[in-house]
Amino acid sequence: MEKNTQQLENEIEDLKHEIYLLKQSIHRLAITYIQDSKYPYWGKLLCFKIDEDKKNDFEFALSILSDRLSGIKIIVKDDDDIKNDMFISDDTIILKSKAERFPENLFINSIPTWNEVNSSLCSVLGFGGSHLRMLEDLLIAMRSQGMFISLINYFFPETNK
Repeated sequence: MEKNTQQLENEIEDLKHEIYLLKQSIHRLAITYIQDSKYPYWGKLLCFKIDEDKKNDFEFALSILSDRLSGIKIIVKDDDDIKNDMFISDDTIILKSKAERFPENLFINSIPTWNEVNSSLCSVLGFGGSHLRMLEDLLIAMRSQGMFISLINYFFPETNK
């Protein structure tokens, strides 16, 4: 029985190593391929190794920032305080349990500043201060793919096409 356990552990380690090699190969492929002009954002996600959870959080943060830019009020409510009639409101209502995963300044009810956008999005993506160019590239690619156009144009008007 001990031999079977050891064999299974070896197989698991082999699989982990194969997964690692696959991830590295995908990353190299993403860097070297010619990006499809229809999907530049998805290409950047691959190049920057942004996983699905971070992508979803990034897009959620951008939707909040877009609402703020549009003047929509952001309300963070305790999970127990949510009532069905609240969802009829034009306000954006966020559960506190979800909001706690994001920087507090994301939910301020004012027009977002570039510093707020930069710090919030870099935090969500796990980017350090030296990754500003990566964030800018990601946003420009996203706009090229037709996403969050108003918000991105607000911060990057000189790069409009």
